[in-house]
Amino acid sequence: MAKVFVDTSAHRPHRSGGIDYATRWYRACSAEPASPRQNLAIQNVVPLNPVCLDGLLDGILANCSAGDDIIVVGHGRENGLSMRLLPGSDTRAQSTAVSSLGMMSETVMDGFRVPAVPIDEAARTCQITPGEVTALRAKISRVRALRLGHVALRGCKIGAWPDVLQMYKPFFGCREVSAPTYRDTYGVINPTIESDLDGWSARWLRSHRNSHTHSYTAAGVVVATAGGVSDEHSFTVGLAASSSASLAAWESQYVGSRSTGEFSFHGQWLTLIVTGQARIIFTGDSNYVSQLAVV
Repeated sequence: MAKVFVDTSAHRPHRSGGIDYATRWYRACSAEPASPRQNLAIQNVVPLNPVCLDGLLDGILANCSAGDDIIVVGHGRENGLSMRLLPGSDTRAQSTAVSSLGMMSETVMDGFRVPAVPIDEAARTCQITPGEVTALRAKISRVRALRLGHVALRGCKIGAWPDVLQMYKPFFGCREVSAPTYRDTYGVINPTIESDLDGWSARWLRSHRNSHTHSYTAAGVVVATAGGVSDEHSFTVGLAASSSASLAAWESQYVGSRSTGEFSFHGQWLTLIVTGQARIIFTGDSNYVSQLAVV
């Protein structure tokens, strides 16, 4: 069973109020693919407070048992997690900082001996005090003692550079780590039943002509997206099906559930696409797992 730790500010709804899209998704879905070999059964969702590496370590220690799987949702880049190390610190929990904090003793990597990083050196690298390094390392040691199973980092493009992703594995002391290679995205869709799908698609794209728009057909359903002009994280998704049966079949395959109205989704957002290609690779898409990096 997986515990999900969420930066609730990372996927806020476009309208004011309401829970963030990531929390809504994980409360609704029963499981999510983490690798070609494993789906993570969702147990509960924990909001990160404060949103930083220190808060994440505290959350893991307070909510996890030995061997648990976890999902960490937040902002990311190719060089790792974007959350701060501590509240107000300038340094982010990216690969360089994570490696420096985690290298507490000499380690053999790829046949080479890698020396421990002294506390003072880690403090300089992370731009925090030696006392803060010591406190973080104490929590890291306790997390490692849990021997976590799979750690799924869900932030944009963290899996794009496997060498970066590899650094999180010894940090958490886990069996396996995964992350998306494209932009990680969550949201909601309010579907509609339309007899003329081509006509609906044309009208939808025309009504969003001031945005970057795209539409494609999957399993007899038209999916249209618009956004990314002023804010690359803000976009709208429309979906139309020719019948309730085709909509139910699409939802069952691509989001793993069936609804009678608005539903949540999780996927990877492609910035470069060609005609007829899916812009969002939903978790139920056969391509979703292949776009996850796993180490």
